[in-house]
Amino acid sequence: MSLETDIVAVMKVWCPRVYPGTAPLNTPRPFVTWEHIGGDPLRYLDGTAAAQRHALVQVNVWAAGKAEAWNLALQLETALTTSMAFTARPVGAARGRTEQDVEPWLYGAEQEFEILGTR
Repeated sequence: MSLETDIVAVMKVWCPRVYPGTAPLNTPRPFVTWEHIGGDPLRYLDGTAAAQRHALVQVNVWAAGKAEAWNLALQLETALTTSMAFTARPVGAARGRTEQDVEPWLYGAEQEFEILGTR
């Protein structure tokens, strides 16, 4: 499996709606979006790729209420950092978000993780 497949599999245990980048319009809540936002390329001196990748991944939780978003965000933090499929470390604490340009409003939490796993 790839790093992305492993990350999605861990998150889907807690929420069946997990999407890279953005979710489809009118996706039932709660749902999770995620994306690569950086990382360190792991290359040997001869330029060949290492067997593992180091990715910086942002995880966004979206829900109908703040409490639901925070609870899911905390569950995902624990699930990602205790996974046996890869090594994950939060870069910082989750931050709250509110999207008011949709009805009903979306309440969210976002958090970044450094993840080291299978190429």
